[in-house]
Amino acid sequence: QDNGTWGGPSRTRFRDGATKSEWFKIHTGDGFGAAVDPSDRRTVYATSQFGGLVRVDAHTLMPNRVARPGTVDGTRVQFNWDTPFFVSPHNHNRLFFAGNFAFRSFDRGAHTDTISGKLSRTDQGTATVFTESPRQPGLLYAGTDDGAAWVSRDDGKRWRRIDGNLPKVAGPRYVSVLQPSAHADGRVFLALDGHRSNDFATHLFVSNDYGASWSALGDALPPNQPVRGFCEDPRNSRLLFAGTEFGCYASLDRGRSWHRLGEGLPTVPVHDLVIQDRDAELVAATHGRGLFVLEIEPLRQLTRTVLAGDAELLAPHAAYLWCEIERPSVGHKIWHAPQAPYGSSIFLYHGKAPSEVPEVTITDLAGKELARLKGAKVAGVQRIVWNARRTPERSATTRGPRTGRGAGRGEGRAGPRTRTTGRRAPLGPRVPPGTYRVSYTFAGKTTSRALELLPDPLSADTTRHPLRRIP
Repeated sequence: QDNGTWGGPSRTRFRDGATKSEWFKIHTGDGFGAAVDPSDRRTVYATSQFGGLVRVDAHTLMPNRVARPGTVDGTRVQFNWDTPFFVSPHNHNRLFFAGNFAFRSFDRGAHTDTISGKLSRTDQGTATVFTESPRQPGLLYAGTDDGAAWVSRDDGKRWRRIDGNLPKVAGPRYVSVLQPSAHADGRVFLALDGHRSNDFATHLFVSNDYGASWSALGDALPPNQPVRGFCEDPRNSRLLFAGTEFGCYASLDRGRSWHRLGEGLPTVPVHDLVIQDRDAELVAATHGRGLFVLEIEPLRQLTRTVLAGDAELLAPHAAYLWCEIERPSVGHKIWHAPQAPYGSSIFLYHGKAPSEVPEVTITDLAGKELARLKGAKVAGVQRIVWNARRTPERSATTRGPRTGRGAGRGEGRAGPRTRTTGRRAPLGPRVPPGTYRVSYTFAGKTTSRALELLPDPLSADTTRHPLRRIP
């Protein structure tokens, strides 16, 4: 509480990962969600408690308060502790936010119009979710903390209640999710959090007719886990994610079955889920354990055809050759966020555990072999990381073992150059940015995929100096 709203990187050029020094404060008060202008990354919107919405210049950190009326037709305007707001995906100058009424600005918050009647069921109720379809401009959805859900198909001119025929719901419940689909015009997902009403059931639904009718989507989720966050993958309509009171789950078949995402993510409430489409990453915001990032490119490719097969080499996502910087170690004095592996992640899928250790081969476009990498004899999806280096010659001359506590970093020496004995393989030379090929052979069939390595965007000449320090 009173920690404000912050921004920071999921990874840095420092090899030891991000520290608190790489994070910066956007807004004061109690911290909630933030939204970056998709056409101007310098402009960030943030809110504090009860609708304290501001537009912030991320360079100067100068805030400008978003205009909001005090009353509407004689009714006092009020906002939820965590006020929903968004920048239109169709026009970055249009800003929407909601309390017991819905509001819209055409000029990034300088002036505001009321676009709805009273949204809440009760005098105390306020909006908890408010969003616009990524497919249809003006298709708006809003939900409240006292159980009302609404749709407007004409940019707020007319609104219709859509919560009247939800199956298996005993009464009004807090609307925690109301998200229109990126793949079908009438499809919308809705989740209810009933723990405030002594209802701990898993309420997750989908509608394909703008909320006129609903089907249960959470029957295959574990019971008694209220859904807090949800998102649909913008590339694969069958790939869904749900954040619950006890973790995060993925569905590969649009909700018919769910699988827990457990490795690296503790048992913790997941309050929000967002997909960074450019990098194919799922970001999970937890209650008390920080932020977690998952690479979802392999999940996007797990189609019914792939899942029905024995093995598959999945197409790797493009990777950056970051110009890494090494800074002095301070041990455990400063906390460092775990850094994502350097290089390219290669994913294999096996319907059942292979009888032999899988091995992938990296070549250039001329067919010259650069590296061979081994995986594990496990079923499902596994990741093999290529560090963007050639396999070194075993007879290469390398520095000897680092004897002494200073490991050669002080006045002492690291030891004479010796011939490699094979006990510890040296690092090979790093390859330049470009397109390569990765191949995998299973049951006599070889599959190849393009593998792209991109230069660091801040590097003027990464090809010649792949480890050049960036000022």
